[in-house]
Amino acid sequence: MNFEKTMCDRLGYKYKYVFENVLYAIHHLPYAKEYINEETLKLLEELNLKINTGEIEIIEFTRPVYKYLDVDEIVKENKKLKERLEYLESKGDE
Repeated sequence: MNFEKTMCDRLGYKYKYVFENVLYAIHHLPYAKEYINEETLKLLEELNLKINTGEIEIIEFTRPVYKYLDVDEIVKENKKLKERLEYLESKGDE
């Protein structure tokens, strides 16, 4: 298994205002509620609350992924290297 580490930027503070404006429009424009159901509206309100309270954040993955090998893969690689070394040493003895 590989562990991946990705650099990211936190964007919650930028998009917090977007959600607030969307929710304001839905609640104050009469025709806006025709295009959104109650469940979706509840989810938007919940998301907005969580972003405002800092319970969740929106992140953007922006930089390259760095991979770190798992211990199992390191053990396999060591075994292959040892076998190769033993083979080369046996060839040198001949």
